[in-house]
Amino acid sequence: MTGVQTCALPISSPWKTINKVNSSNFQPGDSILFKRGGIWKEYLDFPSSGNASNLIIIGSYGDGELPIITGINVYEGWNNSSNWTSAENNIWSRDQSYNPQRLWIDGKEVLRNEQIDSLDGTRYMWAWENSKIYVYSTENPAVNFNLMETNVLYETVIISNQNYIKLQDIEIQGGYVFALAIRGCSHVTVKDCSIGSFSRQGIQIRDNGGISSTYVTIDNCVLDSKFNFSYGKDKGIDDGIQIVTGANDCIVKNCVIRDFGHSAIYLKALSATDNGVFNNKIFGNLITGENVTYQRGLNTDGYENKCRDNEIFYNVIKNTNVVNQINGNNNWIHHNIIDGIKNSIVKSSAVGQGFSLQGYGTDLVCHDNKIDNNLIMNCDEPGIAFNGNGNAKENNYVRNNIILNCGRNSKAGYDNIGISIANSNTIKTNYFYNNCVFSKDENSPAVFLRGDYLTIKQFNNQSFPIDVASKNIQKNPLIETSDSLNYYLTANSPCIDAGIDVGLTSDFYGNAIYYGTAPDIGIQEYYPPTGTFSDKNSIVDNFELFQNYPNPFNPTTQISYQIPKDGFVNLVVYNTLGQVIIELVNRHQTSGKYSIQFNASTLPSGVYFYKIESGSFSKVNKMLLLR
Repeated sequence: MTGVQTCALPISSPWKTINKVNSSNFQPGDSILFKRGGIWKEYLDFPSSGNASNLIIIGSYGDGELPIITGINVYEGWNNSSNWTSAENNIWSRDQSYNPQRLWIDGKEVLRNEQIDSLDGTRYMWAWENSKIYVYSTENPAVNFNLMETNVLYETVIISNQNYIKLQDIEIQGGYVFALAIRGCSHVTVKDCSIGSFSRQGIQIRDNGGISSTYVTIDNCVLDSKFNFSYGKDKGIDDGIQIVTGANDCIVKNCVIRDFGHSAIYLKALSATDNGVFNNKIFGNLITGENVTYQRGLNTDGYENKCRDNEIFYNVIKNTNVVNQINGNNNWIHHNIIDGIKNSIVKSSAVGQGFSLQGYGTDLVCHDNKIDNNLIMNCDEPGIAFNGNGNAKENNYVRNNIILNCGRNSKAGYDNIGISIANSNTIKTNYFYNNCVFSKDENSPAVFLRGDYLTIKQFNNQSFPIDVASKNIQKNPLIETSDSLNYYLTANSPCIDAGIDVGLTSDFYGNAIYYGTAPDIGIQEYYPPTGTFSDKNSIVDNFELFQNYPNPFNPTTQISYQIPKDGFVNLVVYNTLGQVIIELVNRHQTSGKYSIQFNASTLPSGVYFYKIESGSFSKVNKMLLLR
């Protein structure tokens, strides 16, 4: 291949191979650019670091599709007949030291199975066992097929013990373990990339040689396994993003993750001696698993103080088929949308819960986690479950969640149950405050508590000495949705002003918490939805311009602000060129909270800005119109 540029070379003389990159020494501020439209079937082991003032950039140049670095190549020696040994029932074998995980025959991916005798040439075409690969073929594969390809690299791209690097606008495919591995690195950013197609796993962030990975950011990337079989449990796909053993202060944000085979995002510290998984933030991601039959959205696991203080928020997890598992300690999971968790067909047990606190595994913990202000709906099993297996589950808080239409297709007998707490001495004291649980009606059981089916009223008043429940409600939350990703409280929702203050300052849409007499239950803090609203009687002690909601919007959105004293207010909407679109407010107002609707029905899609000025206060926010 051609087309790898560096800042030190003129454009007329690009390097031809990634091996040249691997063997070179780069300086802070250098750029290594791959030509768009090009494909490199090589291993990239990046050798150099930038510094805080001058990052090293690995990116692209030119026009067209993202450049591809891939770990997929022709399966060496497949077309040599002597490499294959015939077995019975049209099955052929050859030596293969590692499991390549995914295999393509004549340009089409074929499905693996664990049992060699199950290969039928229709559904299952190959297997790997005891350092041999087995392929179904009516004659020797070397003469029966035209091409055989597989993953030939353990990982396709690795950045190991290097710092201050930005990887942008690259596609990374393949890898029979990982597409991209970041190990023992600091201040590495991966932005606007496509990662994990045809791989077993997308990205791993971890330590290396005792050096933790810190301040790694994965931003606005697409991780799609491209696994298009309606079967996903260990058939060649595993985790989308692993944050493991020595990955701290890292961020995964604004990514799309789909169709992996275990967890979309897995935070784990499964050894008492590893460097732990601390202070990571996972937010603004869209996770789906519609094309596989075993994928959860989120998973946290760890020994005592090894998987802790991670924050998971503002994510949308839709149409997956196994429970989100919450273990570890002192993790905060808030303002996520969990919609449509099904029971996986590859599990005989019930696995379709929204969140399950489990604590299973040798010496793994589950305590002092907070599950707050989530919207959990349309799950086959209960929206929140405390599992009786494993180690102690204690001092976990479940607050301000909407649990709607859960237990809709339960294998465990939890029909219409929103919260289940197993009858187990491994479940200690946990706290359930101000949740809205609703499925069938207001008078049917909504909670399974240690063998009893209770309404929410009974749950609040139950006499079990170890389960603490207060101010939960069993009413229809009256949610409406304008599309498949946004859910809003309506004006008469019983969730308005019915929550408890848990220390959060912004809702899913960026609006300030709280607006009324108390925080709202669920992902959204409700503001009046139409027209201009003023609350002159509210006492405010500072200026603020809140994030509009909904955002993105089409075609109307609400802009809210507050002023602590009487004064002149100017509120204007601009386009990206700085041109005034509309002046929404230009008058004297008394102190209080205000909300006004902006109608963009005549405007094209795009980014817009709105600016408020009052006295010496000035602030600008950004909003996005999507049609």
